[in-house]
Amino acid sequence: MPVANPVITYDSTLNYKIVFDLNGKVKDSTVANPILLEVARTYNLTVANGVPAEKFK
Repeated sequence: MPVANPVITYDSTLNYKIVFDLNGKVKDSTVANPILLEVARTYNLTVANGVPAEKFK
C-alpha cells in the first residue's frame, strides 16, 4: 500500500543495508524481542514508500 505524501522519501534505485542491534534486555525466552517490531516497521514503511524488497540487504 503506497504512502500518501511521505515525509521521508526513499530512492528506489539504491540498495539499502540496514543494521539493527537485537541485543536487548529481554530475559524471558517466551517473549518476542521488541526490536523485531522496529525491524518489521522499518521494512514495511520502506517498501510502502516504493523501495522493492530486493533492494534490502
